[in-house]
Amino acid sequence: MKQADKGHDDSAGNAAAWVQALRVSTVGVEFGVGAVLGYLGGGWLDQRWGTAPYLTLVGLLLGVAAAFASLLRLVREVQRGERESAGDDDPLENDAGDDDDGDGERSGRGPR
Repeated sequence: MKQADKGHDDSAGNAAAWVQALRVSTVGVEFGVGAVLGYLGGGWLDQRWGTAPYLTLVGLLLGVAAAFASLLRLVREVQRGERESAGDDDPLENDAGDDDDGDGERSGRGPR
């Protein structure tokens, strides 16, 4: 590989790392916004229907749950990106039990 090509690959890798870092840095904002919006929405419903403080707590819990769902989605996307960059299609695939030579026998060790 030429020196110029290596530098180009490094800058592309750095850009991808920065993009991932920026995406991960939004986690705190998402938690804060989710919790505040849930709290305010529940408080508004409590005032409207006179059910204080129950809907405020429900709204807060729903906001935090939405933030966790967003966090899980982000973690899956980051893991998927890492697998794709490593060239690994299926991290759960285990080659030890595959029939590599086509003779009907497993090439790996251990019980079936």
